[in-house]
Amino acid sequence: MKNIIVGAILGIIVIIFAMQNTEFVTIKLFIWTFSTSRALMLIIVFLLGFLTGWIIRSIRAHKKLKKVESEIQES
Repeated sequence: MKNIIVGAILGIIVIIFAMQNTEFVTIKLFIWTFSTSRALMLIIVFLLGFLTGWIIRSIRAHKKLKKVESEIQES
């Protein structure tokens, strides 16, 4: 429950920060170039970071579960 509250507060702070930065920026990635508002870019980067962390945590939890299951079967 504590993690959800901290995550919600962090999310609100990020959204407020993003809404105060509405200038347009040009983003270059390899051969692609596109312009977007700084707020949208910050929200997308925040969500990508959250998604990456969630995926890594899920993979670790899955590996740990498999390890525990194999230890139970060996006993």
